[in-house]
Amino acid sequence: APAVPSAAAGPKAAAAAPPARVPPPAPATASLPAAARSALDAVLKEKKEAGGAGFWAGPFRTIPGDSIYALEFYIPADKAPAGPLKFGGVVTNESGADAATYWEDATLSDMKTGNRADKVYERSVVLPAGSYNAAFGLFPADGSAPIASSSASFQLSGKSGDFEVSPLILANTLTPLTKRPNPTDPFVFGLEKPIRVEPKANHLFAKEDSLWYFYTVSNPVLPASSAASAPAPAPAAPSSAEATAGKPGAPAAPSSAEATAGKAASPAVEAIKPRIMARIGVLKDGQPAFAPFSGPAEMQLLGAGTAYYATGSEIPLASFEPGFYTFTLNVRDLNAPRDSAAFKGVDRKEDFVVLKADGTMPEKTAAAKPGTKPPAKPKAAPKKG
Repeated sequence: APAVPSAAAGPKAAAAAPPARVPPPAPATASLPAAARSALDAVLKEKKEAGGAGFWAGPFRTIPGDSIYALEFYIPADKAPAGPLKFGGVVTNESGADAATYWEDATLSDMKTGNRADKVYERSVVLPAGSYNAAFGLFPADGSAPIASSSASFQLSGKSGDFEVSPLILANTLTPLTKRPNPTDPFVFGLEKPIRVEPKANHLFAKEDSLWYFYTVSNPVLPASSAASAPAPAPAAPSSAEATAGKPGAPAAPSSAEATAGKAASPAVEAIKPRIMARIGVLKDGQPAFAPFSGPAEMQLLGAGTAYYATGSEIPLASFEPGFYTFTLNVRDLNAPRDSAAFKGVDRKEDFVVLKADGTMPEKTAAAKPGTKPPAKPKAAPKKG
């Protein structure tokens, strides 16, 4: 069954006191060089992404329940500068006034796509609840033209008891951490056994990679007793289907693993668990590539005394044809009232590209013309046993 790697599991003592809530720091008010400020203002006004980099971001919750905005710039190795970099940012509120400004040293870290090592920069933005527009960029130390920049519009909500599903993260590695993280560290989940789940901001995966899908759930309805919450039997492996192109080959069953070490995930330790049902689909060029899969999601508690859970699984990409894909996800809380949005389900999706064996981009297929009949839905292979 899909399950978050044990490195992201919460501590055993589910009845322990919740983590202390630390007030968020005051919004940053750094002074930017004039050229950098001008460049960011232009990006903010035009609402565009510029530079030879990928950008991915989304709102997430901390263990205490505060909302943060985590972002990542992805820079190809051949475009990564050798000299020092600065991270610059301008965030405005609904009235257009500055809510925060950033100008600070930026350190790039490695991320691999196949055998190629590219560079990424990650940061969290911590602000009071509200709606914001922003422009972020990576600059040479002198503040001249950015090597990468992007606009963003986002909303941060206050602490809530409502059912929430985080943005869907698609990654090719999950990394267990040995040090206790700061509450607002970007893309880090769990407290006692934290794990880093870094999104592929450029959406590119090599065939020898695995695709990890990962998401969090806040405030699901828990059963009244542990007896009512006995875990459902593990679902059967997703049935294989012929791809829409007519060629055989379906993704392997999502496999749980302990980070990237390849060890079996530890069983859940908390007695009472939510009943979350996930429906997973994979589209190629907008059409179903494989038979969809529905099954219970094995959720792991991220912090004792909280209502914050996560799950994630691995799909090897060796059987995927090079091409342009969309990963779709519907998450339902089966304990929620039947007329609620939580019971009906929350939808998430992310695009990704499987590269050719030589690491180059696949060719784009022609989009279906209006009025043409879509290909027949792929049939599931007979279940074994």
